[in-house]
Amino acid sequence: MKQTLVETIIIIIVSVCVGFLVNGFQTKTPVRPQTDKTEQEESFDAGRQLTIEEAVQDFKSQSALFADARSSYDFDAGHIHGAINLPEHEFDEWIGDFLGEIDFNTKIITYCHGPDCFLANDLAEKLFAAGFQHTHYITDGWEKWQKRKMPVQITK
Repeated sequence: MKQTLVETIIIIIVSVCVGFLVNGFQTKTPVRPQTDKTEQEESFDAGRQLTIEEAVQDFKSQSALFADARSSYDFDAGHIHGAINLPEHEFDEWIGDFLGEIDFNTKIITYCHGPDCFLANDLAEKLFAAGFQHTHYITDGWEKWQKRKMPVQITK
């Protein structure tokens, strides 16, 4: 019994040492939650979210470019009248052309589908980082737009 206990303790100690040794040779950087926002992220956050009422005013006065952050499939099924499709997940594919076509002083309002959709915020932040300082987003934009019976387009 005493010998079994000693062998168990030795196995545990060796296992812990091997674990530390293997962990020390790993090349992966541990994932750390980002807690501190950069200055650019903080400057983006300040006042970037618009209410649906503010977006409707910009639409009626034609003072902003509306950008749908959803997929082209969703965009074709229905979008804000006059909006362009800038799929957030394809940002790297279209941003080069976009930079050459749109003035950096243009007010851009991004939107996506519902309350759990963060594409509009992510797209607005990427556009802001690309130099478009007048970039905003509507949370739950497409659903709110439809509920207000505002003009829509269907491409399909």
